Amino acid sequence: MSEFQYQQPGGNQAGASPMAIAALVLGIVSWVLCGPFFSVPGAIVAKVEMGKIQRGESPAAGMTIATVGFWLSVVNVVVFCLLMCLYVVLFAGVIATAPMQGR
Repeated sequence: MSEFQYQQPGGNQAGASPMAIAALVLGIVSWVLCGPFFSVPGAIVAKVEMGKIQRGESPAAGMTIATVGFWLSVVNVVVFCLLMCLYVVLFAGVIATAPMQGR
């Protein structure tokens, strides 16, 4: 009996690494659930993976995926911070214009 191994068309090309995929998933999930709780780890994982790709420790096929995950995460943190600032300003405005009771 001889063993046959499946080989993908185009030779032995490595796909994106699991860390690049995890960075993209965290970036997407951060927009759906709990913003910065997923986007900060997503940005960190993406940046680490981008460094590994540049050093040649991970497949280059994951660079685009890691970059997209990084920017999804960063933009989510920025939008979250802007919304929190807006919320604080609006809340302070409501407090400042509310009539004082008991005076």
